Amino acid sequence: MAYSESKELTDTEKRLQALKTQLFGKEKVKATKKSSYQTSAIHNTGVISTTQHEHQDLAYLKKDLLKITMLATIALFVQLIIYMQLTLKILKFS
Repeated sequence: MAYSESKELTDTEKRLQALKTQLFGKEKVKATKKSSYQTSAIHNTGVISTTQHEHQDLAYLKKDLLKITMLATIALFVQLIIYMQLTLKILKFS
C-alpha cells in the first residue's frame, strides 16, 4: 500500500493538523484536510534522525535561554534604578 493511500496520520501530520486548528479554527482545517495528505506525501523525504532533532532542540534551548537572560537582566536593571531613586530620594512614596 502506498503512503498516500494510507488513512492513518503520522505524528508529524497530527501535530501539523493540531497547529492548523489552533491557527485557523476547525472550519478551515476541514476544508484543507484532503490536500494535506497529498502535500505531505510529496514533501515527505524520510524520517528525521535523532541528531537533527537534538540539534533543533539545542537551538531552541539556546534561543529560550538567551531571551530569559535578557529579560532577567532588564528586570534587575529596572529594580536597581528604582532602588537608586528611592535611596537618593528622587522617587518618593506618599
